[in-house]
Amino acid sequence: MGRVNSHGIMDVMYEFLLALHLIGVVLGAGAAITSDVLFFAALRDLRLRRAEMRLLHTAGRLVWIGLGILVASGAGMLVMSNFAFLPDPSFQAKMILVGIIILNGIYIHIHHLPFLEKTLVDADL
Repeated sequence: MGRVNSHGIMDVMYEFLLALHLIGVVLGAGAAITSDVLFFAALRDLRLRRAEMRLLHTAGRLVWIGLGILVASGAGMLVMSNFAFLPDPSFQAKMILVGIIILNGIYIHIHHLPFLEKTLVDADL
């Protein structure tokens, strides 16, 4: 049995984290787009049905799961690179955008979703 090159294992781990990172982006962005489309469709007729609200909650959970995967895998890649990305302006811009997305999500969950819960209608009219 041959020796496993520790450098090779680190490369595989980094690639695994990168794949998770991309999954987090796709999951979070896809759910965010879905919830935005649903939200604006509800605004068009000024009614939010219970089924639509359930879908909004589900999409919101998927956004948070995607963001969690994104942040955790990104932190892992950052540590594995010995924080080499920190001085890179494009990395800093990405961190600012991720921070804005997280703050926006918190704001929406605290302020908008409770308001929308009060406007629910039971059936399609």
